[in-house]
Amino acid sequence: MPASRLDAAALKGRLVDTHTHCGGVDLSNFYKKRYPYGQDILDLEGKREAAGVDYQVVFPMPTSIYYHIPSYWRRGAFVPSGYCDYPFQLENEHLFASISRFSLERMLPFAGFSLQAQVPQQERAVWDLAQRYPLYGLKYHTKVDQKNALAIERDSAFLDLARALGIPITVHTEEKGCSSAAALLELAARHPEVRFCAAHFGGFSQAVFDAMSRGGPKNLYLDTCPLLARCRFLARHGAGEGMLDLPYHAPRQVLEVYLEAFGTRLLWGTDAPWYNYGALEAPAEQPLISYADEAAAVEGPALRALFAANAQRYLFGNEVEER
Repeated sequence: MPASRLDAAALKGRLVDTHTHCGGVDLSNFYKKRYPYGQDILDLEGKREAAGVDYQVVFPMPTSIYYHIPSYWRRGAFVPSGYCDYPFQLENEHLFASISRFSLERMLPFAGFSLQAQVPQQERAVWDLAQRYPLYGLKYHTKVDQKNALAIERDSAFLDLARALGIPITVHTEEKGCSSAAALLELAARHPEVRFCAAHFGGFSQAVFDAMSRGGPKNLYLDTCPLLARCRFLARHGAGEGMLDLPYHAPRQVLEVYLEAFGTRLLWGTDAPWYNYGALEAPAEQPLISYADEAAAVEGPALRALFAANAQRYLFGNEVEER
């Protein structure tokens, strides 16, 4: 029997950061001399408390120590490192055990997975994890894994696991390539019984925005992370082909566009610690953005109430309507 989770009612009216990472080192960024490359779980808890955020959804760092990072970057090869038996074995265990050890009841952990190796073993491990700890969802990073969202259906049984446990799946998305939000749009349409989130505004994809503005699919949400950092980057470097033409110099205006189009399926998140990012050799974008800055960007009782209700529905689905 799965471990007991928070009652859905506990999140009513509570602001939830639906996208953070912690519990280890991101070896890919560390190897490439990029920032950020890690975040301690107690540091993240301190940021939440200081910013007045009620709960945080927490993912492992995107890159698993299972893979040999030099081979990944030099040859695009997914070669075992020898440090563990399957992807996210150590990352998931560290994250869930740390939350339990320190009684961090305001952290809602998702399990990470990869579709490049040992998939059945990962599925069994995640099921076992759900029997020992509260599990609130799954996280798939398409860019790191170099597969699009449809691979979740084609190459694994994680959709069955999500259905069985009643948990959602958050997926890294961009406008094109293996992280194309359009692939997740298609997956969500084919599996209306599973809740999905297209992270990072769905890559600001015009096609995905138009499809969701027309009403579907109802089980697909978008998160806003990291609102300030991503808008600053696009304001300075420009949006790519197929992306929405928006006033990225004014993040709140960008947010309003999405809220007006499909506000009840928009989730707030910070992507902590990815609200500052880039090569260590390059000057940091100024001014630096803090966790508190990202939280302050969604100030206002009505807006926070909306994000609270959306997160409650995303995380608990029918449990919310039944109460």
